[in-house]
This record gives sequence, C-alpha cells and structure tokens, in this order.
Amino acid sequence: MGRCTYVLTKDTVCDDKERKITVYGVDCIKNGKIIKSVSDIFTDEMQAKDFTDLCNRSELSELHFKDAIDDVLLT
Repeated sequence: MGRCTYVLTKDTVCDDKERKITVYGVDCIKNGKIIKSVSDIFTDEMQAKDFTDLCNRSELSELHFKDAIDDVLLT
C-alpha cells in the first residue's frame, strides 16, 4: 500500500483587481506519484506549512485528504 507524503505547493494567481497573490496548496504523493493535488487553499504560508506538517505527522490517509482540507477551510 504505502504511506502518503504531503508536500506544500506554491502558485501565483491574480485577484479580481489583477493584483498578483501567492497561494499555497498541497500535493499528496504516494509511491513517488502525485495522486491528489489541491491548489489555492491558503494565502498564509505558515498556515499551509502547519497543515502539511500535521498531515505528515498524523500519517493522514489519502482517503481523508479532502475531509482534512474541508475541516481546515471551515476554521
């Protein structure tokens, strides 16, 4: 089966006033392949890093990845 590793991603997007904003997401990697990826979850790098670290420390299953993202967005 193998365990997932979660990796922070970084992108630049434009807001509705055409200002560039850095946003962060998370890739779920298993057996060396990205199996799930969600971009543009966070605008705060530390919050994104803390979430990614928590996913790795808790050995979050890819089956619960979307639920974890939904939970963090609700807080």
